[in-house]
Amino acid sequence: MADVVSLNVGGTIYTTSRATLTRFPDSRLGSMFSDRLPSIKDDKGNYLIDGDGSLFRYVLNFLRRSILVLPEDFKELDMLAQEADYYQIKELNDAVTQIRNKVTIDREEEKRAKERVKKQEFLESILVLPEDFKELDMLAQEADYYQIKELIDAVTRIRNKVTVDKAEEKRAKELVKKQEFLEN
Repeated sequence: MADVVSLNVGGTIYTTSRATLTRFPDSRLGSMFSDRLPSIKDDKGNYLIDGDGSLFRYVLNFLRRSILVLPEDFKELDMLAQEADYYQIKELNDAVTQIRNKVTIDREEEKRAKERVKKQEFLESILVLPEDFKELDMLAQEADYYQIKELIDAVTRIRNKVTVDKAEEKRAKELVKKQEFLEN
């Protein structure tokens, strides 16, 4: 049976195997549990590790599976990076860096999307066309030619609204005709 080890990490107790803790032999934990570094036990016989108890679960799960899985709303990447650095687990540090980069890219994309929405809302607020405007196709061609995405989107929305309005107007006229026919 595997050598079972109990840890006290910042007041949180974990139980795992020595094999898990030595998975990365050059790490601090690998050195501690292969007896290359001295270790201390608490009064209950748990190995005492001066780390963040709640974050250690992610470190331990990484040691177990060699993959970093975090909750969607995880907000402690910087602290987890510090823990990975403290335990000298390069692979975990690389995984945290990869997630940080993805989060940064996602935030930048979200920011750009919000800016596009603001531009679109602004453009729609200032793009006021006369009721009898007949040059919508030409405006769409110009917007497409100059690659003005916000204008293209605005014209598309206006076109869709005009199409719906015309269809509703046509149905209303047909209803009036039916009503007049029934009354006569």
